[in-house]
Amino acid sequence: MNKSNFLEKKTSKLLIGSLSAAFLLGGGAAGFPVVQAETANFTVDAPTSVYTDTYSKLAPAPVLPQPGLLSPPAGLPPLPPGPGHAGQDRAVLLETLGMSSGELREAQRAGQSLAEIAASRGIDVQKIVDLTTQSLTARLDRELADGHITQDQYNSRLNEVAERAASNVKRTPPQPPAPGELEPDFGPDLKHVDKDALLSTLGLSSDELRNSLQNGGQSLADVAAAKGVDVQKVTDLVAQALSGRLDQELSEKLIWKDEYQTRKQEVAIRAADAVQHKHLHPPGRP
Repeated sequence: MNKSNFLEKKTSKLLIGSLSAAFLLGGGAAGFPVVQAETANFTVDAPTSVYTDTYSKLAPAPVLPQPGLLSPPAGLPPLPPGPGHAGQDRAVLLETLGMSSGELREAQRAGQSLAEIAASRGIDVQKIVDLTTQSLTARLDRELADGHITQDQYNSRLNEVAERAASNVKRTPPQPPAPGELEPDFGPDLKHVDKDALLSTLGLSSDELRNSLQNGGQSLADVAAAKGVDVQKVTDLVAQALSGRLDQELSEKLIWKDEYQTRKQEVAIRAADAVQHKHLHPPGRP
């Protein structure tokens, strides 16, 4: 093996390990460790981005995601924990459950939470909660040591760890939608907007709005102006959706309380940006 091939393989292993780390125990919206990171066809909603799907902004390469764990920093997001730690947690989880990676993956694909999987195997669920708690605490320790969070943030989040771990272990893995169930997505930060209310406000059908945005390269503000609709009405709908999604993420323990407070203050700005967002023409169009 020449030196180039060796370096390529070594880099691939490190990337795979980092991906596993990003989806470790309790790590955000997925909250379902290792197994999903191993599958070739797994998808993560907005969480292929750095934060939760409410804040779906892709991280600059080569930074990998840690949805639900990190507050949005001014610069680049913190790096995920290294592959060695990921492998250790993965091995402990599988050993505790007495399962192989494939068996755990199939159980999660069937919609079972880690708590349900443990119970079905006669394993004390608290053991899995404790393992998740240790993983979350270790991650916070690293973030503090690396300067990615402040001491106040660390103290605040540490108080939430046990409750968050229990919630993550009980959370049912998200299942892919059945064919035909996908709703139209009108752009960044608009996934959770009330589509019926938006279409009613604009006086458009779903196809008409999608055509204006995707084929016409317009923003929601452009569409509203063309229809003689007050842009602020559309902005308020988007802000309501963003705020509601944040409330849900907090209740489901997908974000820390300090993250919630920070992002709540940004809702109006994010809503205005989403409404002004210009949609790109599809390939082949000028």
